[in-house]
Amino acid sequence: MKTLQLLLMTLLLINVQTVFSQVDKSKNRNEKTNDSTKHWKTKLFLNFGVNGSLLFNWTAGGESNLSIQSIAKINADYKKNKIGFTNELDIIYGLATGHGDLLAKETDLIQLENEFNYNLGDKLHLSFLTHLTTQFSPGYIYTETDTDAEIKTKFSSFLSPGLANEAIGINLIDKFYEIGLAPIGMKQTIVIDPSIDSSIYGLSSGKVRNEVGTYLNANGNFKLIKGALSLDTDLIAFIPYNDFGKVDFLFKYLLDYKISKIFSINSSMFILYDDDIGRPKLIDSNNNGIPDTISKSNSNIQLKQVLSIGVNLSI
Repeated sequence: MKTLQLLLMTLLLINVQTVFSQVDKSKNRNEKTNDSTKHWKTKLFLNFGVNGSLLFNWTAGGESNLSIQSIAKINADYKKNKIGFTNELDIIYGLATGHGDLLAKETDLIQLENEFNYNLGDKLHLSFLTHLTTQFSPGYIYTETDTDAEIKTKFSSFLSPGLANEAIGINLIDKFYEIGLAPIGMKQTIVIDPSIDSSIYGLSSGKVRNEVGTYLNANGNFKLIKGALSLDTDLIAFIPYNDFGKVDFLFKYLLDYKISKIFSINSSMFILYDDDIGRPKLIDSNNNGIPDTISKSNSNIQLKQVLSIGVNLSI
């Protein structure tokens, strides 16, 4: 587990280091650039937002709450002649009051995507890509016993689950969008935490489940209303060959409206569907009022939407 964590953190640091090194070298436009840096194009977006509500003697009921969310989006792209190499790292982490804690995790996402492209002519490219989705910290299910005591049970953590994809195919790449089809694709569902029942993520044994199938991806980056409004979308779909009628997909978008150079309002949504992964639930198998068994629910679609106002930085 420590080795895998170290490997992922190394990849994250490489992406971050690449971005900042390129940003630093681009500050002085009059300086000479060598061949190893002039083909790089980098972008960094940071946002820190706060949401909350305060209730006092509110007869309709409810609770005061506070939530904070940070977003980091880092891109580092290389292009020379017919060769292209893109790297994208998305990090979203949010905390909110609730469950008896001062702040409990509300949103947690790490997405790392690397793509190598070779131009075949016009907008068509031969592509090889890798994609990883996971989280930073543990996730818990909160339940109450018959005596109103609250129990929290861990059901996820770093690389538990982790969803990885590798694919070779053809990409149509335009200035604002990219659409790809890879008939040769693989997907891994990873659960490395021994304290988590891997069967709730579709693993019958071991720490990794491999699938072979067709991989589809589509993403777009659009600037609207004279650059004040931007929309970033990403769709990933995987169709396993052993169950061709099934489609696992992940869709996310980030809509950001700049109120000023510093402040912005943004909305983000994530929709995840995996036939083998459902929302875990706790079961009282002993009928004693204390949930003691974790099981997969029948609902396989997951949705998360967040709206926040905050301070942003774009480079």
